[in-house]
Amino acid sequence: MSFAIIIIYSVFLALLVLAVSGHVAYAKHSKSKNERLRLLQDSSPDDDEDEGELVHNAGLLDKPQKTYRLNTLCDRAFGRLGRTSARFPAITIGTSITIVALLSLGWLRFALETDPVKLWVSPDSEAAKEKAFFDQNFGPFYRANQAFLVNDTLPSGPGPVLSYDTLRWWFDVESRIQRMRSSQGYSLDDVCFKPTGEACVVQSLTGYFGGEIELVDPDTWADDLEACAEQPVNCLPEFQQPLNPHLLFGGYNKSVVDAEAIVVTWVVNNHAEGTDAIARAMDWESSLKNTLLACS
Repeated sequence: MSFAIIIIYSVFLALLVLAVSGHVAYAKHSKSKNERLRLLQDSSPDDDEDEGELVHNAGLLDKPQKTYRLNTLCDRAFGRLGRTSARFPAITIGTSITIVALLSLGWLRFALETDPVKLWVSPDSEAAKEKAFFDQNFGPFYRANQAFLVNDTLPSGPGPVLSYDTLRWWFDVESRIQRMRSSQGYSLDDVCFKPTGEACVVQSLTGYFGGEIELVDPDTWADDLEACAEQPVNCLPEFQQPLNPHLLFGGYNKSVVDAEAIVVTWVVNNHAEGTDAIARAMDWESSLKNTLLACS
């Protein structure tokens, strides 16, 4: 359907361009022909010119030979409108303001749509219907809040981000987020996604060490991290799901220790729009953003 509409639109557009181009070319040709004709049949010859080759009534060629009914009607209508407006300026201005005000009443119910699903997907499409069915039977898809750690201190460009000091600092940041309370008093435990009913889903390299910095050896942390990335089932986090290293590290070739980026994801439960539960989740997310900005 979309392809057929594009083809039809293109054909009509091409015909329109062709018609306009032909009209312009014909108008130019007619104008050039009339100008040449007036030069050959000048109605005001000089005394030295031979008057025997003059065409009678040649001066009439300078006047329009045709009238158009639509032009005449528009000329009369707009002429009357101009004279009336000039005669009654107060009524004209007041009427114009009233009409504009009435047409602007729609702004009272104006609302800016920011939901990408409603912006890009038709509510009658199959995708929208399937999503509505999924949300109604299984609940809305969870909310993912992510933080990206990169090393931009090197003048040559991005470099490895991991070190023991960085690990200690990031363990402390996650600990603060774990203890954080939103402006309305909600914690991560109140809004997070818990597939096993106990622990929140936090996809982070700290999960390889159980979220405890005391379990990180300053001398062997790189080897331990590499071993966990190669065998995630041996280093399960609290929510007992193996952590895929491709979702935690970015910009590395062989060893995750040389990664140029770290990705951390907090998974939060989603709810229907306009509910108190979604307001709690958004309140906690706002506090998370402020905490991360304060730690950066």
